[in-house]
Amino acid sequence: MGGAIWGSDGKIYPIYLDVLYVEWEETAIFDGDGNPFPITYIGDALGPIGIDFSAEDYLTGDFEMKYPGLKFVPFEQAGYDPHTFLTESD
Repeated sequence: MGGAIWGSDGKIYPIYLDVLYVEWEETAIFDGDGNPFPITYIGDALGPIGIDFSAEDYLTGDFEMKYPGLKFVPFEQAGYDPHTFLTESD
């Protein structure tokens, strides 16, 4: 296990082999008739090295089903404020 400071919030995110911290984003692609098809994709991520998602992964949005051993954790639900963490008595 390692750790990393990520983003402007200054939080520390422990790096585990089975956890990928993500920022989910949404957009739409259009079919041949011009109808929008919404997709959710990973806009930013932090985690173990060596995870490469394919174009198909991005088009289908099936990240969690295709990678069942990997926990996808939104950035806003994770991380430790180092000042608070180091001063808590628990």
